[in-house]
Amino acid sequence: MKKGIIISWAVVLLWMAVIFTLSSQPAADSNKLSKGITEVVLEAMDNIIPEKEFDVDDFNNIIRKNAHFFAYLLLGGLVLNALRLNLHRSWGYRA
Repeated sequence: MKKGIIISWAVVLLWMAVIFTLSSQPAADSNKLSKGITEVVLEAMDNIIPEKEFDVDDFNNIIRKNAHFFAYLLLGGLVLNALRLNLHRSWGYRA
């Protein structure tokens, strides 16, 4: 059980490091990365809805906002899992 707690907190710290690294990028590099992802998404959407036109810049903004949301949502889930394991251990519950 102690090993699971250590691993769960290590994953939290690792994900925080990923967020910090991505947040530390210069704006131009970050925008280049997200535009690349946006282009892949738009290509997939073009296969699904070929008659619809999408503006890359508007869609890039949506992709960026959702990426932030999901990055911090995942961080919150990882922290809750680590806390749950800690509480189960300290209160004598079995996970």
